[in-house]
Amino acid sequence: MTDNVIESAAPPELQAKAEKMGWIPPSRYRGEPERFVDAERLPGYGEQDFTRQTPNSYLMEICPLSEMEHVVEAVLPSAGEAGLLQVRVDTPCLLLHRRTWSDGFLVSYARLLSPGSRYKLSSKTRLT
Repeated sequence: MTDNVIESAAPPELQAKAEKMGWIPPSRYRGEPERFVDAERLPGYGEQDFTRQTPNSYLMEICPLSEMEHVVEAVLPSAGEAGLLQVRVDTPCLLLHRRTWSDGFLVSYARLLSPGSRYKLSSKTRLT
C-alpha cells in the first residue's frame, strides 16, 4: 500500500479553510485526492500511517459511521490530477463526493477522483 500515498500537503487556501473549521486538512492519495476530517472527533488522525491501513478503515474503527452520502459527477481532470492518475487531461473521470456522519455529527468529507475506465459504482438497497 506504500505507493498509494502521494503527498500530504494541501494548497494554502484549503489548509486555511480546514484549520478555520477545526478540521484536519486533506491528505492526498492515488484515487483519493482529498479527505477532510473533524480533528475534534478524530484525534490522532493526522499522525496515522496510511501505508498500513486505509483512511476509511481507520475511520470505521475509531468513529463508527452512522450515515454516508455519495454524490457522483462526470468531470475532466485538472492537469495536476491527470498527472497523479497517470491519464490525459481529456480522460473522462468520475468524481465522488462522500460525506460521512457518526452519531449525527459530520466527521469526514472526501473527494475521490477516478478515471471512468477504472471506476464502477453499484448500489443495493433493501426496500422492505
